[in-house]
Amino acid sequence: MVAIFIFVIDSWITHKTQPNFVITPADENQVTQLEAAKKGDQLTATERENAIQQFIDDELIFRDAVDAGVHRDLTIYQMIIRKHKGLLTADIEDPSDTELKEFFLTNQYLFMTPTTWTLDYRIKPNNIPQNNNGKAIQAAFSDPIQHLQSATQEQLATYFGPPIEAAMENAPLNKWLGPISHNNRIFWFRIKNVQLPKEQSFEQSKDYALLKWRTHRMEQRVAEHLVSLRAKYGVDEFKGSNL
Repeated sequence: MVAIFIFVIDSWITHKTQPNFVITPADENQVTQLEAAKKGDQLTATERENAIQQFIDDELIFRDAVDAGVHRDLTIYQMIIRKHKGLLTADIEDPSDTELKEFFLTNQYLFMTPTTWTLDYRIKPNNIPQNNNGKAIQAAFSDPIQHLQSATQEQLATYFGPPIEAAMENAPLNKWLGPISHNNRIFWFRIKNVQLPKEQSFEQSKDYALLKWRTHRMEQRVAEHLVSLRAKYGVDEFKGSNL
């Protein structure tokens, strides 16, 4: 799929069929105005000529790079897409408080506090004989207990790893569970408290609601633009492969 898209972009921006390079008066004005702004003063005739020549040289290097296929590099390809999406959505204005509150109330599930766990735990290197569980537990419990306060599911997965995170979901309170082996370590844990999700007020969530609103609106803008692009280039929306 990526290869197909890169081929399409290649056909749009390759300049091999357009060998003549023309710099318009608008190009000249834009270049010289930008250089004058950088300088903080008007350009001399020599500075103006140098600025325009640099613009031409850069454009030629750019075209040569495109002809050489630099845009086919996946990192550059993705960077171009992100940049263009940013340009497409740059003029989106912030919503009014009324509009933002309506979005918050419609999507309130997005603004619940996360479930958090408070727990005790012990960690041992994975060098304890696994055929003698009693000795393993005794060795583990000889270490001091460590504590974790109000950790989210994401934090648990990052710190302990998915197996421990999964084991904690339905674990009883105040009971040591283990041993669980993961990444050359052995874990025991005891859940002290689970704080379930809670609703937050609009004022508490306002900044996050604005971030989510902007993300949602940007996705809408890009989707609307894709509809026009499909019509322009005669490309149907992908409905699934026949392979």
